[in-house]
This record gives sequence, C-alpha cells and structure tokens, in this order.
Amino acid sequence: MKKFLLLLLILNLTYACTTMKNNSAQAHVGEWVLIQRSGGITGQTVTFDPEKKQHIIKITPSTLSVYENSHKLSEKPYTIEKGTVIESSEPQNILKTGVMNKQSINVENEQLILKAQCYDCFTEVYQRIK
Repeated sequence: MKKFLLLLLILNLTYACTTMKNNSAQAHVGEWVLIQRSGGITGQTVTFDPEKKQHIIKITPSTLSVYENSHKLSEKPYTIEKGTVIESSEPQNILKTGVMNKQSINVENEQLILKAQCYDCFTEVYQRIK
C-alpha cells in the first residue's frame, strides 16, 4: 500500500510539473493591446488607452499578427529561443520573426513585455485582452 501511495504521489508531481511547464511555455499566446512604448533615441515614454485598442497583437502557437486601428498590418511565423539579450547577462527568451527582427519576450502579471534587441530601440508593454 505504501508503494502504491508513493507511486501515486510521484505521478501526481510529475503531471503537475509538466502542466506548469506547458502553461508557462504558452503564456504569450493570446490577444494583447499596447499600453506603453518607451525608448528610441529620445527615450520618450508614450502611454496608450487600452480601451481604444489602437495597437493589438494576436499570438497563436505559430504566428504573430499585428493590427493597428482594427486593420491587419502583418502576420508572420515566429520562434522563441533562449539567447543572449542586451538587458541581461542571463539567457532570456527571444522572439524571432525574421533574420533581423529579435525581441526579448516576457510575460508578467498579465502583461507582455517586448524589448527590441538593439541600442536606442523600443520596449513595448501589452496588456492581455480578456
């Protein structure tokens, strides 16, 4: 009986860890509205009203679509890889939508943070659309 309970506990923990890993790997999937953009040469920060939904990105497990004022601007396949980023010495997740287009990607508290990987580039903060 003890062996059975121990086996059941191990299976339960394995399933829970796998589920957590899968959920965090897909945390970026969904619809996001831009709420803040900062950086550039001037370092200016611009905030956006999320109710107006001026800038939206839709991320599926395989494509990233960009919308501005309800018009689809682009749809591209993407990959997420671990790699070196400007803002950290530790490897971070990097969203790649082409050879030259790399951004670090992070999801925290229902916010998606994209940081372009060049000096004087922009950081964009998105809020999940519910």
